[in-house]
Amino acid sequence: MIRTVEQYLESLRDGRVIYDLGERVKDVTTHPVLRRVIQGGAMDWVLTNDPERRDLFVTRTRREKISISYGLHRRPVTT
Repeated sequence: MIRTVEQYLESLRDGRVIYDLGERVKDVTTHPVLRRVIQGGAMDWVLTNDPERRDLFVTRTRREKISISYGLHRRPVTT
């Protein structure tokens, strides 16, 4: 399933327990340090939903279209 950026961010607000420098993080999407990592991850969803770039960042499984980031591990390794 190709999610939106909003769906991705909402999926991270699921009650997970994360600490940064001994302090519990209430929301990774707004934390001053961690949000940068989250924003980087969100780029997968920005690019897969951009009509001009979609063909470059989306692959198809037997059942659905997915971000190429998740499809790479499914490709056979050739040597």
